[in-house]
Amino acid sequence: MAITLNRYAALCEKIAIDKGRITDQSSPQPLLYDISRCWRRAINATDFNCEGGWTEKELVMGELILTTIAYLRRKGCGNIEMLLKDTIERQRAGK
Repeated sequence: MAITLNRYAALCEKIAIDKGRITDQSSPQPLLYDISRCWRRAINATDFNCEGGWTEKELVMGELILTTIAYLRRKGCGNIEMLLKDTIERQRAGK
């Protein structure tokens, strides 16, 4: 199953709103704080299995990815998929 990040970005943003992490009027800034919190939790996360066979670290990193996608959408990034493809190409080229 292919995941189209541009389509899922709206869902990631809606989840952040529904969970009270941001409001309809919020700037992207609160999501940066959530990203920072996820990184700190990842540092202390374990490799023990939790839900559905995922490790604690994997679950935290999944949250980090979704929060980052919501941040990019809130920031106005219109094509997250292309951003990631371009970033991969820049890294492959050593830039």
